[in-house]
Amino acid sequence: MNTIIIKNNELLKPNLYKIKDKTIIGHIQKVLKLNVGETLKVCLVNEGVGVGVLRSLSNEEATIFLKKEELTKKRTPWVNLIVGLSRPQTCKKVLELGTSMGVKSFKFLDTELSEKSYAQSKIFQNNAFEKYIINGLSQSSNLHILPSLKVEKKLKEDWVKKEQKLILSPFSEKTLNDIPLDFENPITVAIGSERGWTNKELEVFKEHNFLEVKISSSVLRVETATISILSQLELLKNEI
Repeated sequence: MNTIIIKNNELLKPNLYKIKDKTIIGHIQKVLKLNVGETLKVCLVNEGVGVGVLRSLSNEEATIFLKKEELTKKRTPWVNLIVGLSRPQTCKKVLELGTSMGVKSFKFLDTELSEKSYAQSKIFQNNAFEKYIINGLSQSSNLHILPSLKVEKKLKEDWVKKEQKLILSPFSEKTLNDIPLDFENPITVAIGSERGWTNKELEVFKEHNFLEVKISSSVLRVETATISILSQLELLKNEI
C-alpha cells in the first residue's frame, strides 16, 4: 500500500476526512507506524495525489487533514483492456495489477470458452470489484482515477470505434516492435480467457481491425499476459 486511498464521501468537514476501513487503519498503525501530526501520502479518488496530515487515530477510525487544491494529477490511465471472462481469482488479479499499471477501463467479455457462471460471479455484484481496483490504485502511488468496468456478452460498437486496437495471440508473427503506435492516444488491448479465443472470435476481432500481436513465445496465464503487455507498452512509451 504505497498510497492511502481516500474517497470523497469520507469528507467529515472541509479539508478533514474520516476513514473507517480497518485495512487502511491497520496499515497506518502497524506498517507506517505513524503518530498523530505526522504526514502520509494520500490519493483522493478521481481528484489527485498529495500529502495529508494524520489528525487522529484509533483502532476504529482515522482522520486525515487534506487540502484538495494542493493535490497533483501525476499520471492519467491510458490503456483500455478487454479480457475474456475467467475464474474470479484471475479477474481479481487482472483488476488489481491492471489498475496499478494504468488501465483506463476494463471490459470483461463472456467468450465461447468462458464458464457461463463467471458472469454472475460475486466480484461483479454490488461493486465488489472496486476493492481490487482500489488496491491497484493504492499500489501505483501516482494514479488517482478509478477505471470503469463492464461485463458484456459480445463485442460492442464503442470498442470497435477505437483506433489503436491489439489482440494478443501466441500464433502471431508480429510483436509490438512491428506495430506503429501513437502513445499520445489511448490503446485498446484484448486478452483471451484462460482457454483463449476461438478462431471465430479471433476473426471477429480482426474484422474490426484489431491487430494480432505476440508478447511471448510461451502461452501465458491471463494475469501474466496482462502484466506482460502493459509492461511492454509502457517501456515503448517511455522510449519516445
